[in-house]
Amino acid sequence: AFAVGLILSIPSILNAQDWREKLAADLVVHIDDKMVIEKYSIERVNLPGYAPVEFQVKYHTETPHDGAISRDNFVDFSAYYGATIIQAMLAEDYDVSAAAFLAAYESEDLDAPIGTPDLEISIVMTGEGIQVEIRNTLTNEVSRSTETWEPLSVRQGVLESQNPVRVTGIYSDLVYSEQSGDMRGTEIMISYSEAGFYAIVQGAEGPLGCPVVAPAVVNELAIQFTLPPAPCMFGVPSGIRFLGVVSADGLRGHFEGYEDWELELPRGQSYWQ
Repeated sequence: AFAVGLILSIPSILNAQDWREKLAADLVVHIDDKMVIEKYSIERVNLPGYAPVEFQVKYHTETPHDGAISRDNFVDFSAYYGATIIQAMLAEDYDVSAAAFLAAYESEDLDAPIGTPDLEISIVMTGEGIQVEIRNTLTNEVSRSTETWEPLSVRQGVLESQNPVRVTGIYSDLVYSEQSGDMRGTEIMISYSEAGFYAIVQGAEGPLGCPVVAPAVVNELAIQFTLPPAPCMFGVPSGIRFLGVVSADGLRGHFEGYEDWELELPRGQSYWQ
């Protein structure tokens, strides 16, 4: 399948050994009155029951330097759409959940291309809209899609206030039953610090469990974490990895081994607010 669909994952540059140099580098260059971002990566998918997949991708994103799109939004949209497009293309070939696919997906940035990339993804943004062109360098097959910003933002829900969806936030279906006096549900808060992302999780299944903190691995809108054992955990398992995907509306996912128990937590305020 060779399509230009949109879902989403770019690994953090902080994972690189030369992270200080990476942080200091400017992503955007100015060429002929255009802002341009160009990067290369190796994309991998290794799912049980499927043959491993690995190929090289060239990403080229540009926009006129006319003020219609700010530099910050150009960088944000370039990262979001670049990752979204490649993951949507890959996901079409797997009959698994989004969380399972994203857990098996890996993207490795390259400082320079290794020979000829297998795919070339070109994204052109203007004040009117966005055009995506994908070329398979092995077959020379080209796929092109053009959208204006207004219908795209309505369908995808990713351009609200011209900001991409944030992973950080509060996701909760925690409730109190006045009839039984019990608490039910799960509340997850995703926060960020200089040490990375963290999940603060509290569950209830009759009794109310104590909040537990765990480091989280975030790949764009995909998140995973493993809760450590705690003396008063209820409603959520410890020592088992959680795999989820964030959207504008909430957090959806499951704990490994509990696939029949799918959490769908709406984004919003904490139960305690």
